[in-house]
Amino acid sequence: MCGVLAVAFAVVGFPGGAVRADARADTTCRDDDGWWCLYGKPDLKDGGGLIATNNPDTDLKMDENWSFFNDATRSASNRTSSFVGLYDDIEFRGMMACLPPGTWVGGLRAGVSSLRIHPGRDEACTGPRSGALPRPVRFDPETEPTPEGDEETGEREAPKSPSGKPKPTKKPVKPSASPKLDLPPMVAPSSLLPQAPPLAVPRAAAEKDDGVPPALAIAVVAFLALAGLGIGGWLFGLRRYGAGPVPRTATDPGAIFRVHHALLCMADWCEQDGRDVPRVRAVTIDATEVTLHLAASDVEAPGPWRVAPGGRTWHLFVSDIDGLTTGTDRLAPYPLLVPVRPGMWLNLAAFPGPVALTGHRKAARGAAVTLARRLRESPWREGVRVRTVGFPPEASVEAEAGTELARVVFINDGMQVPGKIPPGSAVVAVGLPDGAGTVWRVRFGGSVVPPAEVFGKSPDRTPVGVGSKGSSSSSAGTGSDDSGSDGSASDGTGGGDG
Repeated sequence: MCGVLAVAFAVVGFPGGAVRADARADTTCRDDDGWWCLYGKPDLKDGGGLIATNNPDTDLKMDENWSFFNDATRSASNRTSSFVGLYDDIEFRGMMACLPPGTWVGGLRAGVSSLRIHPGRDEACTGPRSGALPRPVRFDPETEPTPEGDEETGEREAPKSPSGKPKPTKKPVKPSASPKLDLPPMVAPSSLLPQAPPLAVPRAAAEKDDGVPPALAIAVVAFLALAGLGIGGWLFGLRRYGAGPVPRTATDPGAIFRVHHALLCMADWCEQDGRDVPRVRAVTIDATEVTLHLAASDVEAPGPWRVAPGGRTWHLFVSDIDGLTTGTDRLAPYPLLVPVRPGMWLNLAAFPGPVALTGHRKAARGAAVTLARRLRESPWREGVRVRTVGFPPEASVEAEAGTELARVVFINDGMQVPGKIPPGSAVVAVGLPDGAGTVWRVRFGGSVVPPAEVFGKSPDRTPVGVGSKGSSSSSAGTGSDDSGSDGSASDGTGGGDG
């Protein structure tokens, strides 16, 4: 196998494999005939070349010191006579794109971990797909490719080819005040309508050349009338409902604060009733109500909370939250709630640990950092200590002295995971460590798949009763209790490793 490999810099030139942040911009990829290239931006420009070669038949695994390349790749070009297959893992199992000769592709969602270059498609593009493959765009060798169909940068024009064959173009038609110019000449009765006209107009109107066609005028008047009615209705609705409450949905930025207020009031009522707060696995909110998903059945809900049949979910109307009051010194009952999607939070303290994030390696790492940062920014963050191991230090946060209520540690893959987790703590690890108590799958885009067993729909949403005063037999404790200390959380493990 012969060929030349060109990269943007020499890794051995820096101690310990360190890489200058601007090294990618110092070298332009050899985007010439017979070469293939990887780029750091979707539009193949302004990002500098990452790697290029003219090898016509080769396999390349970019691991260890190649992580700078595969993490940064967002587009690729193939000016060789071979097919190029791009993969998101070093075992050639997750194909990201397949580039025929003389094509390029942009908008890659993640970096490239390995690639194959072979004369045949079946040799270069093998294995299962990691997702919907982007469509390669063919370019002319003398033309600089321009972006097209990139999800990250928006719509882009197709590449132009000034050196190719001239294509027939339609002659532009100038607008006219009379439709007479758009009709064919009337030379014989048999040629009155050689083609269907765009609009059927009376012959008398077609012979006039002194105004707008009646049909067009009627259409314009009707459109303006409808637009006026729509604007008037909108203004009337603003005057009538402008001072009222805005419909609340899971994507409303204020949803998290309404959930926080509802949980504080629920903790107040439980204390007044002389009972512990229920053991909650998850909390959800939609346009009508807040729902608590319990780890064990509990039919004695306090205050205005309603219990669904079976006692596994409690419900509170969103419209009732604003009128609730609570003590100012009340601490959050579930400080380790982490958001997994809009309107949905999982309680790390209610799942057996450590919690493993499985799936695409880069996606799982991003999910861990996102969970740590959102936990740090949540309204119930008071007293929570967040530590990260193998991640950027800015994702960590320390609780104030004497106020620590809960602790959670996020550990990158390849790091040692503690075997024992103290009560009131949680460990979230990337990958599948030994002794993992719960497995959450991470999608390719970095979102956590909610455990299906937690969000099973109740057969009937009608409340069966309102909580009464008294002590519950639930061994719930606080939201910071020891995960997995009883059998109620034993089914909290998610399935699959992505």
